[in-house]
Amino acid sequence: MRTVRRKKLHFSKIYTFRCGRASFKGDHSQIGGPGFSRVVHCNEPGSFEAAILNYVGNYVSSTKYTLATFLPKSLFEQFRRVANFYFLVTGILAFTPLAPYSAVSAILPLFLVIGATMVKEGIEDWRRQQQDTEVNNRKVKVHFGDGVFEQTEWKNLRVGDIVKVEKDEFFPADLLLLSSIWSLKSSNIPLTPQQLLLRDSKLRNTDYIYGAVIFTGQDTKVIQNSTDPPSKRSRIEKKMDKIIYFLFCVLVMLSFIGSVYFGITTNDDLENGTMKRWYLRPDNSTIFFDPKRAPAAAVYHFLTAVMLYSYLIPISLYVSIEIVKVLQSIFINQDVHMYYEEADKPANARTSNLNEELGQVDTILSDKTGTLTCNSMEFIKCSVAGTAYGHGVTEVEKAMARRKGSPLPNGLEADKDTAKDTTVEDKLQNGVPECIDKLAQAGIKIWVLTGDKMETAINIGFACSLLRQGMKQIIINLETPKIKALEKAEDKLAIAKASKDSVLQQISEGKAQDDMKNLFLELAVGCASVICCRSSPKQKALVTRLVKAGTRKTTLAIGDGANDVGMLQEADIGIGISGVEGMQAVMSSDIAIAQFRFLERLLLVHGHWCYRRISSMICYFFYKNITFGLTVFLYEAHASFSAQPAYNDWFLSFYNVFFTSLPVIAMGVFDQDVSARFCLKFPLLYQEGVQNVLFSWRRILGWMFNGLCTAIIIFFLCKASLDPQAFNRNGKVAGLEIFGATMYSCVVWVVNCQMALAISYFTLIQHLFIWGGVALWYLFLLAYGAIPPRFSTTAYKVFIECLAPSPSFWLVTIFVVISALIPYFSYKSIQMRFFPMYHGMIQWIRHEGHCEDPEYCNMVRQRSLRSQTVGFTARIAARNNRVTDRFHNHG
Repeated sequence: MRTVRRKKLHFSKIYTFRCGRASFKGDHSQIGGPGFSRVVHCNEPGSFEAAILNYVGNYVSSTKYTLATFLPKSLFEQFRRVANFYFLVTGILAFTPLAPYSAVSAILPLFLVIGATMVKEGIEDWRRQQQDTEVNNRKVKVHFGDGVFEQTEWKNLRVGDIVKVEKDEFFPADLLLLSSIWSLKSSNIPLTPQQLLLRDSKLRNTDYIYGAVIFTGQDTKVIQNSTDPPSKRSRIEKKMDKIIYFLFCVLVMLSFIGSVYFGITTNDDLENGTMKRWYLRPDNSTIFFDPKRAPAAAVYHFLTAVMLYSYLIPISLYVSIEIVKVLQSIFINQDVHMYYEEADKPANARTSNLNEELGQVDTILSDKTGTLTCNSMEFIKCSVAGTAYGHGVTEVEKAMARRKGSPLPNGLEADKDTAKDTTVEDKLQNGVPECIDKLAQAGIKIWVLTGDKMETAINIGFACSLLRQGMKQIIINLETPKIKALEKAEDKLAIAKASKDSVLQQISEGKAQDDMKNLFLELAVGCASVICCRSSPKQKALVTRLVKAGTRKTTLAIGDGANDVGMLQEADIGIGISGVEGMQAVMSSDIAIAQFRFLERLLLVHGHWCYRRISSMICYFFYKNITFGLTVFLYEAHASFSAQPAYNDWFLSFYNVFFTSLPVIAMGVFDQDVSARFCLKFPLLYQEGVQNVLFSWRRILGWMFNGLCTAIIIFFLCKASLDPQAFNRNGKVAGLEIFGATMYSCVVWVVNCQMALAISYFTLIQHLFIWGGVALWYLFLLAYGAIPPRFSTTAYKVFIECLAPSPSFWLVTIFVVISALIPYFSYKSIQMRFFPMYHGMIQWIRHEGHCEDPEYCNMVRQRSLRSQTVGFTARIAARNNRVTDRFHNHG
């Protein structure tokens, strides 16, 4: 091999060269196109020849919007939601004579909700732009002539620039490696793929390198290979859409029933030339109450009713959930228990869409190297010519000793015919076995997908307590003599057939079916743990897809390298480890953490809290809107379906926006059924999310039924209390304005007190929002009633002149509120005392003072252990059971 003489790199002697295909004949107009050679004027990026090639700059952008596209794109995104589109349609109809309320009162809440969501979108995109700015403004040394290098920003780089990258710095673009060992006197530089240095890779183990920029910005490989992250939505959000559809169907049904009834009564309204419902002034109507045009009147009433009953659907639900999820993500990011001080890396929730999914994970699919291990090789010992050096014991050897029941080895024995034997260990990260143990106690299944050979993968399984002695191992591989012989013969068709037959035969030891893919999944999900070795990146993604689609349960993938990106994007939740393998996994993840052990707190604490909070706030949202919407329906039915609202226009508009929205947001951010310490102490609590007991159809319909009962109690008690008795000492009876304001006061009180009953953990903010919402209603009623009647209409001085001075108003309010809350309070008391859920059991433990009793707590924790549970706690329990069984057998 020819020896290359080392010389200093002469930058003035670097000339134009090609990279890509070596040469081609034919159409030279495709030079620089995909798959064709690229002409680079090295060290002369500003020359005329370089300029006419029109290569892109090195500026990159990952933002979703620009100033020009923000408004149209954001509006399109908002009105893709069915609920928002529905409110847009009703807002437009509010400008017609069909509207039962003023147009402004209908449009303003929609404007506030859409505006708040767009502000959130804008802030998130601004943060992405800030990240882009940080990357684009990174500094790199560029050659400016005569061997002088000066700092410049990444975004200013051009194709042909010569850069100097120093140790632990990232490559600013795709570079061609230049080295001082070359004497570059010729324009034809021999190029190999090994000389390409890709953007965003880090220089390690080398003090510095010189490189020529050959691809910039959007042309770099990392940008070209990047795909838009898949749009992930949580199962709860998808189910919430179904609930919206269900409520919309109920709304249409109620409108239809009311319209049919209205059409029939309107048709029969004229009897012997006399109007039965003379108070509706049908003689002054052109169509709405005209007995001669009853079918048309029914159709118009249907459109009016669709607008009037729109309060069954919570207009502020989506924006409230988005606000809550953003605040939850901030708490995750600021959790000091998930901060890795050694690398100065906190947790980073890169999306807030999947917070509640963290509390419903059924299966974790984990990479090994850099995820379970440190990805930092440590020399333990070696043997050269039979002489051992070093006497350490690796974690794998400890695991092998445990599985064989033998004492730990204290040396290394080499075969006499072996010249050298070396042990280099990639150590487990701190806390990995303990984390896996807690996750296993929570009922989460853990799969390891690794590129390692089988023996290493199995030993790592023992080291991190995924496997234990006494487990039946089912090994499926293609290392049979028949297949090896076919591989030597290179008969591809025969290899494929023999491989399939071999796998089917191995799987069929446990189960027998025809479909190999489903057969594998059925066998795998029945196992305590699964380790897939020799897995390529594509195979990792395919296995993840198989588990997600086959089990139809929440999957979480966790990895640290570029080879894990497909797996992270395929899973319901992708967790990136911000380790030493670059940022590709982190940039493709939904949440980034620095160590595997932080997964324990992320799932068992934040995951459980987020799942419970989001589930409870959605159920409560539907409860409070059904309560309010049905009082509107019942009053209209009482008024002969005349499309007369029970409440003032602005009472209707502000119910969801001001008087009842803040307490539910506080619940979604602060509520805790149990503390973080108890979440970790009793991992069984996590099963509430896996089994989805807090957002099952039974619980959702239960809250809806609660809303129905509450609306009936409020309406009929208010009606019976105020009609036809005198309302005050002057003998005045309650009219629409008094009845509507009284019933509205009862609704505000009941739904806020219901929130107080549903909350498990009170904070000052929750007290402020709950009781502040009630106080705000009275302040609004006082201020709005002081406005001239042209604007305040039925609310004009109704509080200060009619309601406040009347004792009956306050007595009715207290009586109705207590009566409406009795059904829920009774149900909750019976359930908590006799049929408690997991969190109820733990609350009882805390209440009765058993939380510090080790024996009692251990008895409760044992309920989470199954025959398929892995982890060292299950291993100890299994060993104790074997000892007990032996004792009984000998006895």
